[in-house]
Amino acid sequence: DVPCGDYYWMQDVPLGIPYIGGDLLPDLIASNQKAYPGVDFRVIDLLTDALPQVDAVFCRDCLVHLSLRDVRRAVENIGRAKPRYILATTFPDIKEHADTVPPYWRPLNMALILGEPIRLERDFDDRQPNDKGKHLGVWKL
Repeated sequence: DVPCGDYYWMQDVPLGIPYIGGDLLPDLIASNQKAYPGVDFRVIDLLTDALPQVDAVFCRDCLVHLSLRDVRRAVENIGRAKPRYILATTFPDIKEHADTVPPYWRPLNMALILGEPIRLERDFDDRQPNDKGKHLGVWKL
C-alpha cells in the first residue's frame, strides 16, 4: 500500500494476507508504527526505492498528484518489483491527461498508461464533486 498515509481506513479492511504500508514521510511511518504495532510500515519513495517483492501494489490517490513524467517513473519502478497486479486510482472517462505538480492533482485515466484494467470498482461519493467518476482499477502486469 503505497502511499499508506495515516492507515485510517485501511485498518478496518479485513485483508487476511500480509500487508506492507509504505509512505514517503518518515514521521508518518514512525507514528503508524507506534499506533499499529505488528503492522509492517516502511519509508518508501515510490519513484526511487526498490519496492518489496509482493503480489500486488495498491496505489490509491497517489499517482494523480504526480507529474506525468513521475507517473511513468513510478509505474516503471513498480514494474521492476515484478508484482502480479497493480491497483490504482483511475478516472475512466478522462480521454486526455493534463499535467500537474505536487501537491496539486488532476484526474488520470490509468488505462491510457497501462491499458484496459481487468477490473474497475467505483471509488467515489456523489457528494464529493472532485471524486466524481473515480474508480479503483486493477491491472495484471
